[in-house]
Amino acid sequence: ISPSANIEIIATGMNWTEGPLWIDDETLSSSYLLFSDTITNRVWKWEEGKGFFTIGKTLYMEHSGCKLDNPWCTNIKEPGSNGLISLLG
Repeated sequence: ISPSANIEIIATGMNWTEGPLWIDDETLSSSYLLFSDTITNRVWKWEEGKGFFTIGKTLYMEHSGCKLDNPWCTNIKEPGSNGLISLLG
């Protein structure tokens, strides 16, 4: 990261975020950021140039950790994913 790089807030209103994972998918000619909100059990996708609260806001995955039909999950404080990994090239 360049020492002259600017810090930019790309999202607010999350409860507890983890990640991030930058995806550079050459087959789709697309680059995007994935990050988890573990308390709400969701993974969000942000695309550069589109912003988070415009077209760029995408719910990438709901029930990213515990599945909806698992009664054990209701007692967990952070039921969402606890890690992201890319299997691309």
